[in-house]
Amino acid sequence: SIQRTNWQRALLGTGKVQNVDLALRGGNASSNYSFSGNYYNEDGMIVNSYFKRYNFRINSEHKIGSRLRVGENITYSNTIGNTPNTQSTQTGLVWSAIRFNPAIPVKNPDGSWGTSQADNQLGDINNPVTTATENTGYNKIDRILANAFAELEIINGLKLRANYGFDQSTAEAYGFSVATPTQTRGPAISSMNQSFSKSKDFLEEYYLTYSKDFNHVHKIDLVAGYSSQVFGGNYFNASRSGFSDTSSDQRVLNLGNSSSAANAGANNPSSGLQSYFARGNYSFMGKYLLTATMRADGSSKFAPGKRWGYFPAFSAGWRISDEKFFSSKFKAINSLKITGGWGQLGNQNIGDFQYLSTIGLGGAYSANFGTNTVNQNGAVITSLANPNITWERAVMTNISLDFSIFNYHLSGTVTYFNKNTTDMLVPAQLVETYGAQVNLPDDGGNITLPNVNLGDLNNHGVEIDLNYRNTVGKISYSISGNGSFLRNKVTKLYGNSTYIGSIPYGRENTDISRTYEGQPLASFYGFKTDGLYQTQAEIDKDPDIANDPNKANIRPGDVKFVDINGDGVIDDKDRVRLGDPNPHFVYGFQGSISYRNFDFSVNFAGVAGVQLYNADRLAGLDATSNFNWYAEEKNRWHGEGTSNSIPRLTRNNLNDNYRSSDLWVQNGAYLSLKSISLGYTLAKKSIGSFKVPDVRFYISSYNVFYLTKYKGYTPELGYTNGNLQRGVDVAQYPQARNITAGATINF
Repeated sequence: SIQRTNWQRALLGTGKVQNVDLALRGGNASSNYSFSGNYYNEDGMIVNSYFKRYNFRINSEHKIGSRLRVGENITYSNTIGNTPNTQSTQTGLVWSAIRFNPAIPVKNPDGSWGTSQADNQLGDINNPVTTATENTGYNKIDRILANAFAELEIINGLKLRANYGFDQSTAEAYGFSVATPTQTRGPAISSMNQSFSKSKDFLEEYYLTYSKDFNHVHKIDLVAGYSSQVFGGNYFNASRSGFSDTSSDQRVLNLGNSSSAANAGANNPSSGLQSYFARGNYSFMGKYLLTATMRADGSSKFAPGKRWGYFPAFSAGWRISDEKFFSSKFKAINSLKITGGWGQLGNQNIGDFQYLSTIGLGGAYSANFGTNTVNQNGAVITSLANPNITWERAVMTNISLDFSIFNYHLSGTVTYFNKNTTDMLVPAQLVETYGAQVNLPDDGGNITLPNVNLGDLNNHGVEIDLNYRNTVGKISYSISGNGSFLRNKVTKLYGNSTYIGSIPYGRENTDISRTYEGQPLASFYGFKTDGLYQTQAEIDKDPDIANDPNKANIRPGDVKFVDINGDGVIDDKDRVRLGDPNPHFVYGFQGSISYRNFDFSVNFAGVAGVQLYNADRLAGLDATSNFNWYAEEKNRWHGEGTSNSIPRLTRNNLNDNYRSSDLWVQNGAYLSLKSISLGYTLAKKSIGSFKVPDVRFYISSYNVFYLTKYKGYTPELGYTNGNLQRGVDVAQYPQARNITAGATINF
């Protein structure tokens, strides 16, 4: 028989989920309490992937006398799981399963793992099931989040509140790779790595609030306060290799080869955030509304003199429907309110202390001088400083219209917003090498460049929310929908000729995304194409390559790239923006209906006006690689007129057919049925004098289906790299369809 392994089926199976919630609540006039717990256990679709969580929460609130109120909230969670590598284009499991040769079995008749080692033509990747099975590990996190408050009403309407919070997480990671020398990429020897980290966050808040209603005409609410957060922590990791016995009870660091021992650790630098804030709300007869806010935030991430940012905001509203002239003329409109606002927010989401440079000392930076053969320890700058780094600032303007009509059955909100982010914290442009080595973007070197306040970004759009509710006899139903029309553009960066680029992709080493001034964030960049060359005569007459030194190497069936600047040469000067990974329209709609004890609900979500970059398809059609190709390769060019989109099959890719181009940019629009649920409730039942608790039985499903023209696993991509790259498909973990049956019991 002929061996044909479906590697995606071998790696991806059916996962299972268990989820249990239990809650107990009670109280009286002066106290209330709540205890709740959750158990969640998921076996993933990929071999050896799992996630388990225990969560417990206790909170209570007590009134002491007539003016003092105290309370607390304590949450503990424990999670443990193993998430496989699904992003690497060298060893990623999904990437490997798509490409591993189907002629190779998962296991050989003698029980050993199937391998591509026998011949170079079988590819240089490992059996993905071997990798998933033999590489074991986990990430475990224990977290406790607690806060307590006391609130004293000093006089009627005036309250003083103090709040204290504590957040601590401890994380433990373990990984063991069994030696698999029969696999092309090994590893040749077993190795083990363990790490431990702890982070702490202390919060204290104090604020005064004052509320006063003056005869239902004037109403004021005032708040003034102070808050402080301090962050700290530490970490260490250790590793060894060369384990002679890989039995589970022998996987202990000390049993590895001592000569391979490596370790590192440090205390995280203590950092903090301090804030003063004030807010005032004023209402006149409930019709005219004013709000003003002022924040002063100080961050230790910035140098003295640059630490404080001041962020004002205000808004105003007019409830038009309360006006006599309106209510008498527009009786079908039950409520109508218009609001507008302007405000500023700060962002300090960067690494700590970038205003200081760091220096590495010791043997890692040693050298010998003159005739001395002994290396002398040295010092090297390992990170550059930016003493001028400070707050990123976002300025938002918005105007909204809220309405209710048809006896409040239909309500909605329409909002226009315009957000300008200035002094964006972006990576410094590399102009030359300082101190330690600095390599290209795909090879980080060993020096760290600071962020700089440079870019400006504009986001603007319109958001619409609509909701209709009604009851007809014993049938209650609701239909709601929302949509956001969005645009973004970088209005200031390095100038028109310099950009921020993404990390080059895969073995083709092609950069996919670039951010230029005047264009959307992380736009896809590359070459425009005009089909494939069908004949040699077409190549000879093509003015786009009239002066191209590579013209003699181009053959029929190669990609016809467009000469944008008209110089007769295809080079980097012809690269242009190919697509926008930022959706222009995001929408969703929901529906629910209940009849007697039955209930049914659906939830749809979708995007439109978005492109995705199918980098996995690029690699899957690259005929220069010794891998299992995409099935589309059967429709490749193999003679005049046979294809105008999939290049000829050749190992000599002298035309660089698989460079970044619009061949890999696809329509990413989709409509998805995110969830559907059907339930039945047994309520108010009794057996004799015993009252049976209310029970709701339900069956539901998530990620039910997608309607899309996108050719990858899913158009709802989860992989991004901040603002550097978005919407790039690298064959990551696919979306799972989930079917759940359960019951909710109320005692």
